[in-house]
Amino acid sequence: MERTDLINRAIAAISALDQRYPNRGYQKLWQGKLQGKTQVELIADLGLKSQDAVSKRWRELLERLAEELGLLQTATIQLELKATSAKNVRRSRSTQAW
Repeated sequence: MERTDLINRAIAAISALDQRYPNRGYQKLWQGKLQGKTQVELIADLGLKSQDAVSKRWRELLERLAEELGLLQTATIQLELKATSAKNVRRSRSTQAW
């Protein structure tokens, strides 16, 4: 019963997000994922340019969906994004010999 309620709330939240951000194509993205479409197929459906753009859009949808459902708070998401971007620091090789 609880799972069904969460699924119904998620469907309603995706519809609300799609209406709030009509140029993001969240409804099409969600339906495409449910149908098992590949990223290449989703690129064509959404009019995006790369697989990276599909991945970013999917993460964006999941974050907004979690926030909409009250599963994550905005501050928590921002901290996670900062932590992830901090890991992408460019590293250089050591000049020390073994």
